[in-house]
Amino acid sequence: MLKSKDFIHRELVNKFSDYYNQSLTIEIVFYRKKKIKGDNNAEIKAVINLGSEKKIVFGKLHSGYKNEFEIMKSLWNSHYKTSENFKIPEPILIIDSCNLLVMEYISGTPFKKQLYSKLLFPFVLFNNKFLVDSMNNCLNWLIDFESFIEIEKVTIDKYLNPALEKLNEITIIKDSNREKYRNFLVKNKNNIKEVPEFLLNNDFRPQNIFLNNKSTIVFDWSMAEKYHVFTMVFSFLRPFFALQRYPFYSKKVMKNLIFDFINKYKDRTRFENFSLLFPYLGVIYEIDYLHRVINYRSESWSRNKSIEISLKKIEEFLIY
Repeated sequence: MLKSKDFIHRELVNKFSDYYNQSLTIEIVFYRKKKIKGDNNAEIKAVINLGSEKKIVFGKLHSGYKNEFEIMKSLWNSHYKTSENFKIPEPILIIDSCNLLVMEYISGTPFKKQLYSKLLFPFVLFNNKFLVDSMNNCLNWLIDFESFIEIEKVTIDKYLNPALEKLNEITIIKDSNREKYRNFLVKNKNNIKEVPEFLLNNDFRPQNIFLNNKSTIVFDWSMAEKYHVFTMVFSFLRPFFALQRYPFYSKKVMKNLIFDFINKYKDRTRFENFSLLFPYLGVIYEIDYLHRVINYRSESWSRNKSIEISLKKIEEFLIY
């Protein structure tokens, strides 16, 4: 159960008084509750008055707060503390009594909001440079992330076997299509010796990316996990596929942006030698995504559209 705003305020004052070793006051200027996958979550924005200085922080209250903090702290210490152009928010501390992760507050507009407005007719006709530059900035952040992260090599069975199990559990797939997807995965398995795996952000999307003149910042590491190569590419591009169902967004421009992003990524990634795995792992990714959507999202129009997109992407990957 989420703690009250007053309780959170008291804990913030106590924790930051110890952190800065001085008396201080704190004002919570924003507090929003929300439910994600059945879990009660909240977000806060607070101003810490240190006397001659004020510091703004952002907080997330959720059950996975400790794991997210540890991942962000590790990434911060190993790379982002000294990185100027590619960033994540600095994780500051956690408060166990209210499942709270506190990090630095970075002002800005999520790329998602900019993207959605720039892709609208007729504005899209005048925003091509902004869109291309923004996509390149996101790509540059991803390439930089891949350049320092530690990788392991695992057998394809680690991902193939769970995918086949999930495929059996997804009842909305027609039997003929299920068999087709299974045959594709099993038939091509023998051509795959190993798959790169590393800690990545499975929620690397425009909604969690800030772009400004100086840097690209990626937020929300709650879905960070060890997973197979190309996952962040699939995650990043998924909103573009979703937008294509709306008539007031330019499908042609989105297709060009997607095509350009994928080709540039394949040319620059350290995993260039594994690019032939792209469609195979794309099918596995979409089966996993489809399974999560069906199990965690209640019946809705957006849920049905997400299912439709995954099924369409699987078909496209089969003939990639």
